[in-house]
Amino acid sequence: MSEEKIVRHCAPTLAGLKTGNMFSTEYTALGKINQKKLRCDLSDRRVCSFLDARGYRTDKPGQCIVRLIKKLRAGGEFPHEIGFFLGYPPEDVIGFIKDRGACKACGCWKVYGDEKSAKETFRRFKACTENLCKMYRNGISMEELAVAI
Repeated sequence: MSEEKIVRHCAPTLAGLKTGNMFSTEYTALGKINQKKLRCDLSDRRVCSFLDARGYRTDKPGQCIVRLIKKLRAGGEFPHEIGFFLGYPPEDVIGFIKDRGACKACGCWKVYGDEKSAKETFRRFKACTENLCKMYRNGISMEELAVAI
């Protein structure tokens, strides 16, 4: 796995704009999570209520990550609550889980809530990715790009 691939797939997280990113390689799934942003995301009452009902300990972010990883490895139904760990808006994660039907827009995720805000976020993530990839190609190390983690 090249560092360039990690920069390309995780730029918004490396830059502190997003809680986490996840992508697959030919061998495994990889992820980056900004622990500070995750703690903030887990303080949202909608997220807490949803995750608590599914056996997560939202007062312990590390344990939440471990539980999510176990669910991913166990197979079976995919844990769509992963969207909370990737920084997606709660209304979009919950909307997808409850009604996988018609969404308002698609981009980095399916939008069920604020379409205008989501599209602006998609634009920011794309610009961030382009900028960080360019910086990496110009010799800036991945460690220097990872300002937020």
